[in-house]
Amino acid sequence: MIKAIGIIILIVSCSLLGIYKSLQFSERLEHLIHLKWSLLMIQGDIRYQASPLPETLERLARKMEKTYEKIFLNIANRMQQKKGERFQDIWKEVWNEEGKTLSFQREDVDLLISFGENFSYLDKKMQMDAFEYVLQQLEEQIQDAKQKKQEGQKLYRTLGVMGGFFLAILLM
Repeated sequence: MIKAIGIIILIVSCSLLGIYKSLQFSERLEHLIHLKWSLLMIQGDIRYQASPLPETLERLARKMEKTYEKIFLNIANRMQQKKGERFQDIWKEVWNEEGKTLSFQREDVDLLISFGENFSYLDKKMQMDAFEYVLQQLEEQIQDAKQKKQEGQKLYRTLGVMGGFFLAILLM
């Protein structure tokens, strides 16, 4: 009886592990979509408003998904403190820290960092071009994430269940 309960727990645990791993693909996709939406908001505000960047980020952050609200408020606050830090350094540091918590892949973070490195040196027209470029690249990342999600979710769920049964058979 105890052996049967142990086997059931093993199969369920492995299945849940597979489901957990498969959900990470959905998380990345969701974060990329929210990031694109956030950058579109910032782009629109810069295009039609003449507000300084820290004010723009602070105002728009309150309309963003909670994760991005925190990130963009952090950037805005650090810019307003005027400790002599350059925008691209603040941007890079924040995205390197937060990219780890957002299920981003290294290529996602690298895209954001390269955007920040070029953004502060540009005039308004070139900033809009930089936004267009990063949004186009983000769209490609989103398509890649959708494809990986379809493949990866099925794989991890199947591996979780099959791994659980395999271990149960080995332990019998």
